[in-house]
Amino acid sequence: MPTVSVIIPTHNRAGLLEQAVRSVLGQTYHDLELIVVDDGSTDDTRARVASFARDARVRYEYQERSGPSRARNIGIRASAGSYIAFLDDDDVWLPEKLTKQMAILSAQHDVDVAYCGFTWIDAEGNVMPLVYRRPERRGTLYEDLMYGNVIAGSGSSVLLRSKCFVGVGLFDESLRVYEDQDMWRRLALAGCEFVFVDETLLHIRRHDFGSQRDRARVAADSLLYLDKLRAEAPREFRHHLPEIAYGILSESAVALFLLGRGGEMMDLVAKIVALGPRYVLRFIVRLVPARLQSGVGMLSRAFKRWRGVPASSGLQRAD
Repeated sequence: MPTVSVIIPTHNRAGLLEQAVRSVLGQTYHDLELIVVDDGSTDDTRARVASFARDARVRYEYQERSGPSRARNIGIRASAGSYIAFLDDDDVWLPEKLTKQMAILSAQHDVDVAYCGFTWIDAEGNVMPLVYRRPERRGTLYEDLMYGNVIAGSGSSVLLRSKCFVGVGLFDESLRVYEDQDMWRRLALAGCEFVFVDETLLHIRRHDFGSQRDRARVAADSLLYLDKLRAEAPREFRHHLPEIAYGILSESAVALFLLGRGGEMMDLVAKIVALGPRYVLRFIVRLVPARLQSGVGMLSRAFKRWRGVPASSGLQRAD
């Protein structure tokens, strides 16, 4: 039986997936199994994984397109290890990642979750000049996680004891953006102890997530996550909820404004008004840069159309 089960959820990233798989099989810690959960890929993901069939540690699971949370849950249910690690299909582990984390968890029996530092890489795998800074702590880890995902590297960074899932359940399959933060928050609430390995043991690939579809998805997921926080936050932490609600509602409202979805934005503005006057003033101040960004975007699009006017149209540009 393997000691560590590594789970990689993947969807249509066959080329990058190969790099992720190699980084797992190249670990200096060998007592592991690797479960690749294919989330309805339409590329040659299956064939790429089959190319690693000579290594008996590699397993392949397939599901119809359902999202990364369900893919991770399928991997957890199929796992045999006493420890579980996750790796996103576009990220890469450094060779000693598991060795160093396992050394800590094996020696410190009161610690349940180990996570580590990371560096950013671009689409081609080049290290980017972006410095990761460990977030400052506000209070308990649970309080920190109410505000944001303070677990460095998040899903690709974490190694945890599989027994942790017994008390808190698996990933929330209704979430597709906040699923990591939600899981770590629930683990912290259940009393799981986290330790940070202050070394760069992971490369996280940075993509351009500026599309309208992504903004809409983040906004929708943010509201779902806020509903969960309101339902689950213990009494001693509920005083944080107005500030957290403002942060989520204002961020989502600005995103919808930039998408031109004014009606949906106004629904969120009404919720901000219900939080109190000081939050309304803060939102007005925050909306000004968004209006400027929207205006700049409109001017940029108009300028591009103007420069693209054919000479035969009879319109001319002034030099």
